[in-house]
Amino acid sequence: MHRFHMRRPSGSMTVAFVALLAALSGTAVALPGKNTVDSGDIKNRQVKSADIKNNSVLSKDIKNNSVRGKDIRSNTVKGSDVSESSLGKVPSAATADTAGNALFATIAPASAAAAVVRGRGVTGVARVGTGFYDVTFDRSVAGCTWLATYGQPDTSGVDAVWATVRGPSIAGATNKVGVVLRNAAGAQADGNGFHIQAICP
Repeated sequence: MHRFHMRRPSGSMTVAFVALLAALSGTAVALPGKNTVDSGDIKNRQVKSADIKNNSVLSKDIKNNSVRGKDIRSNTVKGSDVSESSLGKVPSAATADTAGNALFATIAPASAAAAVVRGRGVTGVARVGTGFYDVTFDRSVAGCTWLATYGQPDTSGVDAVWATVRGPSIAGATNKVGVVLRNAAGAQADGNGFHIQAICP
């Protein structure tokens, strides 16, 4: 009967065995310390969202002028995220500017007792003659556009057909506008009220 004797492996056998284990399991190299992984150590396109700590990407980590509209979720940028002083005027805002310069009044022309019922920028009204009234503004309205319409001071309706704007009774009075009221027959007639507006540039 033969006996099997265990022999200590040779040095070359030990090296070969270690090499085999390394080949089968991969190699791991210890990093020399903190902050030692750089871009060259990471395979391209391998860092995923899950690998980044929430709220950890700072402004300095983003290249200037590299974030585009498609990188931002729709309807997520709010007013507090925008510097208002850096914005230009919205094109349609020009209309709002004009509206802010509008002067207007509702007039109750009860014959000689004509009076301003409500309005802005109008200081008074005077009946010059039948169906003819001077409306006085608190500034020059020579460069404005005027509009006058029939209408009673409340919501009870109208009692005449039309109102037109003409020059005031006093020549050169740039803060006055003349309004003429006419009845259905086209004759000047006092009504129960009218509205006037001056839209200024």
